[in-house]
Amino acid sequence: MNNGFERFKRRLRRAVLFRSIILAASCGTLATAGYMALQKMSTLAPELWMCATLGGGVALVVGLIAYWVMRPSEKTIAQKLDNDLGLDEKVQTMLAYRDDDSVMLTLQREDTNQRLANIPSKAVRYAHPWKHIFAPMLAGVLMVTAVMMPIKAVPPEPTPDEPTFEMGKFQQARLEQLIQDVKESTMDETPKAKIVIELESLLDNLNTPDLKTKEMKQMVVAVIVATNRAVRDANSADNFNLVFGQHEDSFISDLGLAVGIINGLQTQKVIDKAREDLRVEQVAEPLAQLIQAMETAMAGLGDDFDTQDPAYVAMQQFVDALKAIQADLGNYTRDWAQGELDGAFEALSTQLFKALAQQKTNKDMGDHVALTLMDIFELTDEDIPPEENPTQSNTPSDGTSPDEENDDNKDSQGGIGNQELLFGSDDTIFDPAQNQQVKYGDVLLDYHKVVSNKTLEGTVSEELQQFIDDYFSTLFDGSASKDEKTEKAKDN
Repeated sequence: MNNGFERFKRRLRRAVLFRSIILAASCGTLATAGYMALQKMSTLAPELWMCATLGGGVALVVGLIAYWVMRPSEKTIAQKLDNDLGLDEKVQTMLAYRDDDSVMLTLQREDTNQRLANIPSKAVRYAHPWKHIFAPMLAGVLMVTAVMMPIKAVPPEPTPDEPTFEMGKFQQARLEQLIQDVKESTMDETPKAKIVIELESLLDNLNTPDLKTKEMKQMVVAVIVATNRAVRDANSADNFNLVFGQHEDSFISDLGLAVGIINGLQTQKVIDKAREDLRVEQVAEPLAQLIQAMETAMAGLGDDFDTQDPAYVAMQQFVDALKAIQADLGNYTRDWAQGELDGAFEALSTQLFKALAQQKTNKDMGDHVALTLMDIFELTDEDIPPEENPTQSNTPSDGTSPDEENDDNKDSQGGIGNQELLFGSDDTIFDPAQNQQVKYGDVLLDYHKVVSNKTLEGTVSEELQQFIDDYFSTLFDGSASKDEKTEKAKDN
């Protein structure tokens, strides 16, 4: 084919390629804009990788199809050249007989080629050039609109109005009574003062107008947490549990666990076992080991530990007594040493029990405050952190269950307990104040309070007062046997 025709063919096909690229880019942009608009109207953020994949894919497919459809054939090009250049079908004739070598047709091709060579390529016009501008303009406008369009906000789900809390007269009366109970309790003054402040502040805050029920529960839980913290700060049981309980010596570790759960009966068992372990002919070596273990464990409490703590004082005096016995072992008989050891262990039991009794009082009052608040304001176990809930945080550190602890206490008629100091009794009695049968342990504190008031008034003889003191001491301890109680009652 002559050079003149090829020149026009390349130009026309380049024009079609250009139009295909414009159409492909416009369609890809439109697809991307449509995707972005749909995502944003659906409250979703458009994914950039999806925009690129969708736009590029659409552009590629549309471009290939458009070029394949619009690409002009040589016959179409010849017709266009004849029409646009006024060549009276010379180009079509040249194309139709391009393989004929006759003189006439050869001259015709040369003439047509010469004419095409002399005509500038720009003489052939594009059909409707405005169409090439409209598509990219429309695509650009829609793309800008899609980019600027904000993501549709997710409508908030309608929430029901939170119920408000208004403290009833009965709730207020019970809360005021609880405050009075704490003030009249025999717990240590420091935690008592803190708990009273917390309860009085709660009483004021619960009378706030338009108080929500959720806010009320948060206030009550905060007071329970503060109460438990005040008791833990006042009691040293947790410290002994943490430090002594990890000791390698079995007596020290068992003692730490028993003290940690404030279990008077278990503590006595541990002390009795340690005493029996020293009933040997050659007591010097095991005595030295016991002294060293006690000193190591007590040193582990740290320099910040309160050395005036009654439990610490009891153990320190016990160590001092053991050292005194150790120093005189060579001067006295074996019976003397064993007698002195009996005294040292008995003193430890007595003093340690007194220390634990006060810590038990603190803990009981703290649990009483927590349980009463839960009852007054109808809080469930789910509302209270497990570690702050007295109904869930009383599992003994030694792994025994409350039922197992109670099984050990069945021989003690003085009372029942759940891994704490034993109190009251599981006997059922008739309580005139409630006009019904109740467990003795449930009313023991009330009875003790009434009797204590009588003794303070001086209306009870010293002999009877001693009997009453022994009676309630046995109930709160729970360690005396039935025969010992009987003999004590007869003696009195």
